[in-house]
Amino acid sequence: CVGGWSGLWSAGSGGGGVPTPSLHIIGDADRVMPPALSERAAALFAPGAGHVVVRHERGHVVPRLTGDALHHVRGFMLDRQREREEEQQWAGGSGGGGGRKPTTDNYCRPN
Repeated sequence: CVGGWSGLWSAGSGGGGVPTPSLHIIGDADRVMPPALSERAAALFAPGAGHVVVRHERGHVVPRLTGDALHHVRGFMLDRQREREEEQQWAGGSGGGGGRKPTTDNYCRPN
């Protein structure tokens, strides 16, 4: 849940949004975090940084994931795992510079 955090970042303050991968699971019947607020929070993240939004009919829960929703969430998690493994390889000296490897766009970006 992002909750009040979204107030700390406005769409104009970061030159295109928060530059980090984000996964948003939005429940259409959510009364704790209304879907409109979740959509606003999701819109604060930069396009192309690995932005994934999954909607479901239930409330403030992580639903059982099947079909496309499962595919997109699994893809998001696998992308984060791959990035972590690449960063560990780079930091281990095999990449030469010892610095962090730049992250790449994810290929799992549903609406």
